[in-house]
Amino acid sequence: MADYTGKDIGKMILDCAAREFLKNGYENASLRVIAKGAEATTGIIYSRYKSKHELFKHLVDKAYCEVIQIVADSLEEICVPTSRLPAYEQYYQRVIPQLFDYIVHHQKEIELLTRCSTGTTYRNFIPKLLSTEKEYTAVLWPSQFNKKPYSKDLIQTVSYSFYTTMFDFALEGDLENSNIPYTEYLIQFFIGGWHKIFQN
Repeated sequence: MADYTGKDIGKMILDCAAREFLKNGYENASLRVIAKGAEATTGIIYSRYKSKHELFKHLVDKAYCEVIQIVADSLEEICVPTSRLPAYEQYYQRVIPQLFDYIVHHQKEIELLTRCSTGTTYRNFIPKLLSTEKEYTAVLWPSQFNKKPYSKDLIQTVSYSFYTTMFDFALEGDLENSNIPYTEYLIQFFIGGWHKIFQN
């Protein structure tokens, strides 16, 4: 029988699981590889987690819920205008710095959610964000724009691009220690794009 004296076997399992999921994705990840890396057995893993999905859930669920909450809170805040700026501009100014900061400080969890979750219930991460945003369509976008036949498709496409850009951008490199004002550039980029559309 393995001797786990002095070892935090729970932490070892989670660390090895994260590495395996990041390397091979959820579907191709192996519990045997995870167990071997943690100097444990699959039986030890199953005694703590009912399934591979439960193990993945333990790694990502908190981040999943917190990112959705950041988006929901930012959308809720624009329902009570604090300036004369368009609602979408207020939203980007609120949500981009918060999302960017969260992603930079939770890179592992966000990468698992956005790049490794196929085959899990978390594969709907970005669609869930889009669904949350959709509830505020009437508040976010100018009323005359919402009446145009192409508006729903355009909003969906640009919003999908917004979230994927945020995640991909913040996951690359050592952005935490960079002096470049990335969040400000992203705010200007997305607000400027919508300004251009609404001018036409």
